[in-house]
Amino acid sequence: METTECKVEEMLKLISLKRNSNDHIQLKYHLSSEEYYQDIYLTRDEIEDILTNRKFFPYYSEGYHLFQFTGTNLHFVDIGERKREVFIPFRRQEFEPMLRKALDSEPDQVIDLLPAFLDSVEKARPCVNETIYEQALDISKIEGISDYMDRVRQIAKNSSGGFDDPVELGFYKDYGPKDLYWNITQSPGGRIMNGGIIFNESSGTWGIHT
Repeated sequence: METTECKVEEMLKLISLKRNSNDHIQLKYHLSSEEYYQDIYLTRDEIEDILTNRKFFPYYSEGYHLFQFTGTNLHFVDIGERKREVFIPFRRQEFEPMLRKALDSEPDQVIDLLPAFLDSVEKARPCVNETIYEQALDISKIEGISDYMDRVRQIAKNSSGGFDDPVELGFYKDYGPKDLYWNITQSPGGRIMNGGIIFNESSGTWGIHT
């Protein structure tokens, strides 16, 4: 089965919701790599189920497609001849208000989801507030240590759930003249992980310790 992950904003040309006269909601999307629009129809009960279901992520079907909302992605599966699936990143925080708006909309009113989608992509990016404290500045400039600091930065990024889940990363001077101590904490909240970037005199390189 062919799988497409919509990782960049430019891949999605259109995404919208429209309530029809039968009280079904049409979810339509168009990828720049595709010639045709794709859509799936959801009932009001299915939309309300998505809005209230926070633990399980069932599939909904209208015969030719499966649709699943995971809380972070819109997941479409074509079970017809094409046999392919598409993942479109869309967080619950931005997608659910659009679903509620669609339920309250007039028949045939089109709700453009592209601005909310772009907002969701931006807010999903890791949010890390980094500080290199004064006594650590000179150590951070030593040739070769930046790669190890970047590895710690990646750990911090992996710890952030996005714009509304920021983390704090601090680099401090450690005991050795070429050693750094680092600390990752939730903002606000407690410690996530800490450790050191410790220089090994015998090998002439650093190691990351947690």
